[in-house]
Amino acid sequence: MIPTTSPVQFEPEPLKASIARLLDSAPEAMYLTHFGRVTGAARLARELIEQIDAMIAAAHAAHGRSDRHTWLVEALTELYLRRARAHGVRLDDAQIQALLAVDIELNAQGLAVWLDRN
Repeated sequence: MIPTTSPVQFEPEPLKASIARLLDSAPEAMYLTHFGRVTGAARLARELIEQIDAMIAAAHAAHGRSDRHTWLVEALTELYLRRARAHGVRLDDAQIQALLAVDIELNAQGLAVWLDRN
């Protein structure tokens, strides 16, 4: 799972609060937009929040850089490659990057908009 930071919509604290609210009912499974049914909601939520926090840290580290967008793309690529490997994905790095290119670009843009707003 990869959290989205779609431009103009990313609000990390309300997002994390929404995740916590969803877990309050201790669901056996959840149905995610575009992905269908998943189980292990508590574990997935922890991983999602870890990623949100990592993305926020990357955004803060990129703040003020002249190469901010490129730096964010590289930081997100590294994060997602690491997560894919931990999940057991066996594709090579180039294949993973190709599959996630749109998400990486969109999230880099979203983090930049979030930084500019805050």
